[in-house]
Amino acid sequence: MEDLIHGLGEWQGTDPKTGFQLVQTAEGKSSKLPIWWTTTPAKRERVAAALRDGTQKNNREHVDIIIALGMAKEGFDWI
Repeated sequence: MEDLIHGLGEWQGTDPKTGFQLVQTAEGKSSKLPIWWTTTPAKRERVAAALRDGTQKNNREHVDIIIALGMAKEGFDWI
């Protein structure tokens, strides 16, 4: 996970509301990454709830990259 995040930019922390990882790219853009495989069940549920939030369904700014190894075999219904 650390190599992936460092490849994208500099880790800035975790969003306390959504559980998404925050990464600043070399271009200065702040990216939001829901990451599943390294978190506890409670943290995964917070991320899942943030992704299921119906008020964000058409909000392209809600998430930038979904990282879900082994979780997205069926795909996501995401814009």
